[in-house]
Amino acid sequence: MRPEILAPAGDTNAFLAALAAGCDAIYLGLKHFSARMEAENFPLSELSRLTDLAHSKSVRVYTAMNTLVKEGEAEQAFHLICRLEEQVHCDGLIVQDLCYPEIARQAGFSGKLFLSTLASVTHPEMLEDLPSLGFSRVILPRELSFDEIVQMDTACPDNLSLELFVHGALCYCVSGRCYWSSYMGGKSGLRGRCVQPCRREYSQLLGQKQRKAQYFSCQDLSLADYASSLLKRSHVTSWKIEGRKKGPHYVYHCVRAYRLVRDALLEDSQTVRDQALQEASDLLAMALGRSTTRARFIAAKALVPTDPGGRTSSGYCVGTSNLDASGAYLTAKIDLFADDFLRVGQEGDAWHETVRLKKNVAAGRRFSLPLLRKNLPPKNTPIFLIDRRDPALRECLASLHKELSAYSGRPSRPVTQKLTPPRPCSAKRRPDIAVLSTVPFGKENRAQGRRMLGLWLGRRSAAVSKTVARRVSFWLPPVVWPNESERIARLVRDLWRSGCRHFVANAPWQRAFFPKELPEGADLVAGPFCNLGNALAIDCVARLGFTAAFVSPELNAETILSLPARSPLPLGFVLEGFWPVGISRFGLLGVRANLSLKSPKGETFWLREYGQNVWIYPAWPLTLQDKEAELRAAGYSFFASLAENRPESLAATARPGLFNWEQPLLWSDLIWYGYEMYLHIRPTPAWAFLSFFPGRLASCRLCQRPLPGKKRADCRSWLRLWSGPACSCKSTPPARAWDRHFWGTACVRARQCRSRRPCQCALYLRGSYRQAGASPSCRKPGSCVDKSALLYALRGPPVQREAQGYGPPRRERRTHCPVLFAGSPAFDASRFFSVHLPRK
Repeated sequence: MRPEILAPAGDTNAFLAALAAGCDAIYLGLKHFSARMEAENFPLSELSRLTDLAHSKSVRVYTAMNTLVKEGEAEQAFHLICRLEEQVHCDGLIVQDLCYPEIARQAGFSGKLFLSTLASVTHPEMLEDLPSLGFSRVILPRELSFDEIVQMDTACPDNLSLELFVHGALCYCVSGRCYWSSYMGGKSGLRGRCVQPCRREYSQLLGQKQRKAQYFSCQDLSLADYASSLLKRSHVTSWKIEGRKKGPHYVYHCVRAYRLVRDALLEDSQTVRDQALQEASDLLAMALGRSTTRARFIAAKALVPTDPGGRTSSGYCVGTSNLDASGAYLTAKIDLFADDFLRVGQEGDAWHETVRLKKNVAAGRRFSLPLLRKNLPPKNTPIFLIDRRDPALRECLASLHKELSAYSGRPSRPVTQKLTPPRPCSAKRRPDIAVLSTVPFGKENRAQGRRMLGLWLGRRSAAVSKTVARRVSFWLPPVVWPNESERIARLVRDLWRSGCRHFVANAPWQRAFFPKELPEGADLVAGPFCNLGNALAIDCVARLGFTAAFVSPELNAETILSLPARSPLPLGFVLEGFWPVGISRFGLLGVRANLSLKSPKGETFWLREYGQNVWIYPAWPLTLQDKEAELRAAGYSFFASLAENRPESLAATARPGLFNWEQPLLWSDLIWYGYEMYLHIRPTPAWAFLSFFPGRLASCRLCQRPLPGKKRADCRSWLRLWSGPACSCKSTPPARAWDRHFWGTACVRARQCRSRRPCQCALYLRGSYRQAGASPSCRKPGSCVDKSALLYALRGPPVQREAQGYGPPRRERRTHCPVLFAGSPAFDASRFFSVHLPRK
């Protein structure tokens, strides 16, 4: 069997590099609903051209829409898939949210649906039922051993295929079971905004000694040396390379390496195989990734995938620094090219810096490092090549760009279809659940009022008496691995025979542990780790046989409170307790369990082992008890608390555990909520801001002139289309002004403005004079617009418009509309201001 080589692409050059290297398929993301939002990603018009080029070379294109979908976003996802089908004609969708099978069906999507590794299909029992849900491929977790891959392959039906990561970055936590970035700062990994807290340096006090290390920063996975064993697996039809945030150099080298290995293994000659493996090894060494590991692939000889005392960042070491009177210099080990990027030292070092070369440097030649920081690196500081501008690859890409220019992108057309939502249910009150971490005794076994006792399913909890067991809600673990799935199935089967009927499954795929036809008294609940955030996903688990569902606590208040009115099942919510920020299979990696672990910002965590997994807990629990009345009023039927025995040595942290309850909308989300006007304030370049929005905003809505691209970062000419001549303010505001949330003012230079003439902007903001502290010299308060400001047409979201008393949108004259300001990465979406556009 000849598996496909599946290449990543985060931008156009990476896409073309994958084609040049000879890949069989390419996966990529759009500007939204992508689990790699930090990548440049693709607008639909550009993607339609690239897809046509790829199809002309018999290369398939898969689009990743693998984020958690919130309630209110399903309609936008539906419109996007409709446009994908009509405009792009991609071959497949990679998804994790269970709303997509129904959305794709209603949109008439003709491609295939692939279930992302973020969906956490970690055991084989449910594989035979996935095609009935609409999925044709499952992407396996990176923590599986070869024996477990064989087990998954054996259980896989003929109408389902498997996709396996063979190269690229490893996460310490199981995909889909990491809430670390989200719990700490609202940047959800399930939403594609992970800030990688696992890559940081943590410290732990061991006796009298403080030990610091990057305990959780994993090396890159590389299975090139074990590829021959994968060829024999008939259902593993795709070898996937991770790296949508990587450049074209990485993509080209990795794809070439794995294509060489695969093609050589299909030959009979051992000499050809050995030669190809050596060449592939050289190519992967120059791919500029991290040091590599096979991790758990060989279960009997599992490797620790981290090196806390060594190098954990990416790049190829090209030498070490030296010092002389003129500063720091380097003697290069290999040829370096103009526009190559070097990294001096490691992240966190005082001298850490990225350097861009301005000219070619031959191997063995000494050259001065153009450092900007005052802190010079010490002697023998390693210097890494982190991005390459190989002239041969540049020439190849230029040739493909010429081919691409022959294809004209298909324009977008308005979507007239409407998504049909599921019918909501009328939910009744259900018992709350108090989930304990240990098996209780005596009075604790009795249900208290409307509170039900909950226990994590295990050998000890399943051994309680039948009388008690029938009153217990048994919670299945969030991750069940293939080598323990039979044990879990046996425990469930024994409890079911004993008369137990209340279970909470923490993955939709754990439905396979229960009878296919559930009796009338069965109560099977989709747990909080199922990551449910919209009515269509809840409807999918309802069709699987679940009788109720927990909403993911990762959502913000707006989404949480809006769900019950649209849900087809009674909903529950986790109000309090220790919520794990991550679950890992890679072990403690040198960290002591049940001892405090501190981040560079002083945040405290602790780790605990349960079976094969390590659970990471923050020192402050989830505390949303005071929101119970609000949640009940919104329609929630039951609540849960997660008890966990805090280590005795761990001091309590006085910090509210609100998770994302008060998390405002990020400005990159707002386009999906109906906003079409944004004020963008420098120093972010205009083109960078524009790149976060779909292709339909590529021209001015008033005169239809194209917006400036990357090469036109100065937006003055485009700004005049909207607001007349630019402001005459010349002085620079204090740096802290950029970090504020701007209340009703478009003039961040108001305090410095000394001009006696009125500003010529056409935008007036009512009530902004006193709020902004504008100088009396500005005759039209709040009307100064920075030269790099971008203004989009106004239209607020209909639901919030009516709530604020604005009424329906006015298309002809957009007056009294809410305005949102993007002066910092995140801001409160509820801050509205009336604006007035003067009559012409």
